[in-house]
Amino acid sequence: ALLQRVTGLSARVSARVLAELAGRRQRLEPVSDLPGMAAHEAALRQGRWLPLDEIVPGAVGLLRDRPELVTDLGLDWIGVDEYQDINQAQYELIRLLAPNGRGLTVIGDPDQAIYGFRGSDVRYFLQFTRDFPGAITVGLDTNFRSSGAIVKASAQVMAPGRSALSASVRSAAGPGVQVRAEGLP
Repeated sequence: ALLQRVTGLSARVSARVLAELAGRRQRLEPVSDLPGMAAHEAALRQGRWLPLDEIVPGAVGLLRDRPELVTDLGLDWIGVDEYQDINQAQYELIRLLAPNGRGLTVIGDPDQAIYGFRGSDVRYFLQFTRDFPGAITVGLDTNFRSSGAIVKASAQVMAPGRSALSASVRSAAGPGVQVRAEGLP
């Protein structure tokens, strides 16, 4: 039911996709002999459940093996937030679902990529227009919350690590009060 609510898929299609993923999971052997792991794996198989960290890689494998499912899903659009923090499996899933970028909306800021420690790679953001030629790129360059002084100060602080896609941001909130930065020992 959650898959249906989140994606708008019909009951038939969502049940088919989940059954296929769970069936693939059931064929896997337990990955560890740690105490309790066998019981955990048995409960997963019995309930035909997937652990959270296997959902995206499982979907990638399924769609590679059964590309007709992409059509069956009937997705008109796909939205991805925090695109700068996607990992390889998430990138591959997006490529399978929207190979040319039509109907794909991503939102992100390459200067805010923070999940490299868990496999995300800002390069996917930087090569977006090459990888998805059918997508339209819209830069957001107006800050509606912060004063001009804050926007200018933040740009100066971030300048050394800015990416090739960094936007010049302007403030819609007026100049504001002068910011004074002080170094710490």
